[in-house]
Amino acid sequence: MTMPQTPSRSYLLRHLWEALRRGRQTVDFPAGEPDIASTYQGRLTVAIERCRGCGLCVRVCPAAALELTRLDGGGLRMAVHHQRCAVCGLCELACPADAIWRLATFAGASDDLAQLTDTFERPGGRTNGDQGPAPDLSL
Repeated sequence: MTMPQTPSRSYLLRHLWEALRRGRQTVDFPAGEPDIASTYQGRLTVAIERCRGCGLCVRVCPAAALELTRLDGGGLRMAVHHQRCAVCGLCELACPADAIWRLATFAGASDDLAQLTDTFERPGGRTNGDQGPAPDLSL
């Protein structure tokens, strides 16, 4: 049945009645956590103590989901914005120190952006391994 240009009252009432009689056509979103396949890789995590501060992960991320900041005293802070993450894994592949990887968990929905951002911090006073001076992180 096609809808006329300007629907008449009888047309609208007939379709409204059919929709009410048919009942709900959707299902409730699961109240608990859904089953996750063992091969699923989603939420990012960072072993900040392994991070060299090279910024490769930040540069390759197409969604700008990573933020690397040099702290006073030589420390590092990595922020992972899960609301932006495309779960592509490019950051994981780019990291020469294997300091970033995906977990078999997901970032749940939230209206609070702070809950969707994980921050990993390493205080200063640590050398950058055998990598020489820490690189400039400005992009």
